[in-house]
Amino acid sequence: MKLSTCLLLSIVAITATCGDAQECSSSLCTNDFEPVCASNDITYYNECWLNFAICESSGDITKAQDGGCTTTGSAASLAADSIPMVANNTDKCPEACTMIYKPVCGSDGVTYGNDCTLGIASCESDGSITKVSEGECASLPTENTCE
Repeated sequence: MKLSTCLLLSIVAITATCGDAQECSSSLCTNDFEPVCASNDITYYNECWLNFAICESSGDITKAQDGGCTTTGSAASLAADSIPMVANNTDKCPEACTMIYKPVCGSDGVTYGNDCTLGIASCESDGSITKVSEGECASLPTENTCE
């Protein structure tokens, strides 16, 4: 399974970087969260999405490093406990995620089902929602209304 996924992503990467802007397609990109930082200081969801951006930019963007960007760019800054996801524009945001429940807490206080669903929220908010921690967000104490 991993081998077939790697092979598919390799084919997609080659296809995405070889064509002109009219031939670029992200339809084969998965929503697996394996962030990569690009030369434009944007953290992409995974290498396939980065290759799609590289293709659309006609090669003006390059891969800077594996993992999220650590500088302030048009996406968001990366703090030690807060990882920005894809922050490009909303028509390029992933649309579907797996149903695997691995909760993560977002900077907006919302518990997301997994990194992927948080990544979509982050992308749609242009990077303003970031990952604060693994697991569910701490619930706020409820106010006692008894007198």
